Amino acid sequence: IKSTANLKVKKLSVDGGLTQNHFLMQFQADILGIPVELPQIQEMTAFGAAGMAGITSGFWSKEEFQSLKKIKHIFNPVMEKETSDKLYSNWKRAVSKSLNWEE
Repeated sequence: IKSTANLKVKKLSVDGGLTQNHFLMQFQADILGIPVELPQIQEMTAFGAAGMAGITSGFWSKEEFQSLKKIKHIFNPVMEKETSDKLYSNWKRAVSKSLNWEE
């Protein structure tokens, strides 16, 4: 997968409530064709804010803080590319049909 900046995306790091849905995490890995990393800490936004405060105040170094991030599970793509491409194509078609739903 390539980003809009034309950089090759090697993995997707996720967080938040939807990460509890392992079907969704696996499906993202399959459709994107890249690993999806699920951290042990579900709310990485709050964790990052706490980390920045701790680094700024001198409580810990950047390296010490980064060592606290642990991966709980990695969802690797397992779906056949042909199937993944077909599902993605259908999704894009559904999104296209839903545009301008209401004027």
